[in-house]
Amino acid sequence: MRRFQDLADVLVKRLKVTNAVFDGEILVMGASSPDFGALMQARGEPEFAAFDLLWLNGRDLREQPFSKRKTLLRKLLVGQTAVAYVEAHRSANLFEAVARLGLEGIVAKRAADPYAASTKWVKVKNRGCTQKEGRGELFERKK
Repeated sequence: MRRFQDLADVLVKRLKVTNAVFDGEILVMGASSPDFGALMQARGEPEFAAFDLLWLNGRDLREQPFSKRKTLLRKLLVGQTAVAYVEAHRSANLFEAVARLGLEGIVAKRAADPYAASTKWVKVKNRGCTQKEGRGELFERKK
């Protein structure tokens, strides 16, 4: 998408890799959490946050366990500021923090699982998500 070309150019320039494929999310940070409306309306500076590393320097990592991919991702991103590293958590308090911030929810992955179509992940939704309000019109196409 042309809108994120500047972000893509920064990532290519700053990351010291031949090639890489990440699982992550483009976001615009608000005062204390991601601001989905700002992202959709092109307000603010987009950033990239990486959850997982699927490919690195010609090597397919998808069959590796999530825990190993996460370790490789952390090592790749240490000391640089182009990509935000999203930490894996095991704390039951994580969902409480997500709810308190009004975020959408959590995606849960098992540490031993590969990144494959057969892998089952669980999305734990926050029914009180504040960012869901007003989202409908952001996705409606003009006819």
